Amino acid sequence: MHDDNASLAELRGRVHELPSPDAYLQIIKLAHEQWEHEPEAWTRIWAPYLREHLSRVTPPPVTADWDPSSGALFLRLEDPLIPFYPMDEWLWVQCVSDPAPGWLELVWSLKVPYDAEASARATFLKRLEEGRFAGLRHLYLHRAEIGPEGARRLAAAPLGRLTTLDLKDNELGPEGVRALAASPHLERVAHLNLANNHVGAEEVKVLVQAPITQGLTLLQLGGNDLGEEGARAIAHAEGLSQLTSLGLATNRLEDAGVRAIAASEHLGRVEQLNLDGTRCGDSGARALAVSPELTRLTQLYLSSNRLTGAGVRALARSANLRHLRHLTLHYNVVTDAEAARAIAASPHLARLTHLDLRGNHQGDAAALALAASRHVTRLRHLQLEDTRLGDEGLTALAASPAFKHLTSLALGYNQITDQGALRLAESTTLSELESIYIYHNELTEVGERTLEARPWTVVT
Repeated sequence: MHDDNASLAELRGRVHELPSPDAYLQIIKLAHEQWEHEPEAWTRIWAPYLREHLSRVTPPPVTADWDPSSGALFLRLEDPLIPFYPMDEWLWVQCVSDPAPGWLELVWSLKVPYDAEASARATFLKRLEEGRFAGLRHLYLHRAEIGPEGARRLAAAPLGRLTTLDLKDNELGPEGVRALAASPHLERVAHLNLANNHVGAEEVKVLVQAPITQGLTLLQLGGNDLGEEGARAIAHAEGLSQLTSLGLATNRLEDAGVRAIAASEHLGRVEQLNLDGTRCGDSGARALAVSPELTRLTQLYLSSNRLTGAGVRALARSANLRHLRHLTLHYNVVTDAEAARAIAASPHLARLTHLDLRGNHQGDAAALALAASRHVTRLRHLQLEDTRLGDEGLTALAASPAFKHLTSLALGYNQITDQGALRLAESTTLSELESIYIYHNELTEVGERTLEARPWTVVT
């Protein structure tokens, strides 16, 4: 916001005018006058450009944030000068309590903060119902506590252009989810986030048959109560055939639920699959590995589950997972060296850029195996925290050309001493490394200073 009271007053006055290219021009000019750039540049360069730009792009994109303290709306105009001048991405314009008709209708993206006052949320929902946000494309309501009643009001609002609806952490419950499913206004939604909303299997059965889910490309249902039955409902839903991202983390799917997802004939487009904390074991992992449908996966999240070395080996040996770039396996029960060797020896995992093995107590085995790999050589981010890694494994890692592309290395909660830190600091192969996380090891100040002497961000 601007410090100059006169400019601010003029700015506020502008949003009481009907939206027009001239109004946008004057608002942007007021913002530019606060800068220290050459004043003649405005008249000579920017004003003519803006007039031409605004005549072609009507209206320019507008986003908004709800102010939790006052209940006022903050409009943000996309600055058309971004390609030509280094500056902040957005110009902020305060919209006082009652803007002129037309401004709210231009808002295409809106975020309501989790700490918004109840009165502000009520005002917002009222304006939604009144159709004041008819042009809205993206709506984010994280932890806004709208509950079932808010979901009903949202479902009744004329939001026919909405493509993103993010209602994470809102205590919607069964009634709220059913209200959204029954809405006639949400057919264009492509991204839907209903994580942490007490959604059960029965609600999922209704939801996946509703208009709101028929064109989805992203569906987030993490932290709910789906169970095996909910997983089966998703797997059998023909309307989810356009999904490219599916989030089911922290639901008790068990192996049976994971097997249902893996066998689905309708999820063949999914590229990002989050099954963290779903109680998936080796049986579920094997089903994912042999799935004839899930062959486009680029990101697979299986952390905090029940996988052993057998499950990891099945994944590593699967040609169906040859497109994987992100593989997250932290905090399973993988303790044997064969699992790490299987990953390192897999030509199917050659595209991996992110590998997370935290909390799997393989000792030096994982680092030694990966250091010798001829296939897994594109890693950018490697997480080996709490794996009982010692100096031997770290020495091999530091000397291996397999890690030449690493930019981030997480080594916390291990058994690394000053000797290992010295080998790391002496590395000539880690030329792209930017950050190291090596807290809670056995380093002294000598080891810490040795690492800090390198041009890395070191967290000890």
